[in-house]
Amino acid sequence: MKTNKGWSKAHIWSIIVAISVILGIIGSCITIYEFPYFIRNNPVFDFTQFFTPSRLGTDRTPIQVQLTASPIPKSCDSAFSDEFNGSVQSGWSWIDPGGNATHDVTTQGSLHISTPTNNDLSPYTNYNAPRLLQPISGNFTVVLLVEFSPSYFYQGAGILIWQSNSKFIRLERSFSGINSIVFQKEDNGSFGDITPPTQHPTTAIRVELRIQRNGDVFTASWREPNQEWQIDGNANVHFDNIMVGLDLLDNGNVPQTQAYYDYFRVSSCN
Repeated sequence: MKTNKGWSKAHIWSIIVAISVILGIIGSCITIYEFPYFIRNNPVFDFTQFFTPSRLGTDRTPIQVQLTASPIPKSCDSAFSDEFNGSVQSGWSWIDPGGNATHDVTTQGSLHISTPTNNDLSPYTNYNAPRLLQPISGNFTVVLLVEFSPSYFYQGAGILIWQSNSKFIRLERSFSGINSIVFQKEDNGSFGDITPPTQHPTTAIRVELRIQRNGDVFTASWREPNQEWQIDGNANVHFDNIMVGLDLLDNGNVPQTQAYYDYFRVSSCN
């Protein structure tokens, strides 16, 4: 049977089905059109470049999905952390200008350094102090846990930021007339305390030391383990090439000075 226009029932049903499909697609597009605004306000992943109103309104050309997750922290070039478990990592450079210091790793998992007197890092005496250094670049945070009990002027153990004899920063648990934290810099002939040692006295044998770099600004902090960080001060020093690590100074009237370093950790690189 045919209609007045000559269409069969099969043709009419085909048209009805096609119209239903088209209406369903339009409804889906409306839902997709609104989807970017939800994603934009809930940016776990950024789909806004996948579905955009302009593209959906004009064509249906497939667009490659681009996912944007949380950024991965950049590395500090080749810098690394060391827990000193069993050995010292191969990337360190052991520098011992006096040739009379020693270093080894204990069975308990700490680095042990020992040095005789007359090993300092100062323009007023010498630059013979033993140190363990590695190259680093960019902004960073380094944390050192040191076990040290100084009692003679001057003994110090801590973090060393190094370029040369005329440009370095030291943050140390020390004895400089009192037991305290010492924060010093040498910048092309300008050497001295950044913060007076009297501002941060401590008799703690185990302390954590931390230096954070942001451009030419170096912020020093310290704490006894599991306590709150105390900011020691800020140093503004421009480095062209930089190494970071740890040192041990003995310029006191004592035959031998030794310190134990539990870990050296590098983080927050960018």
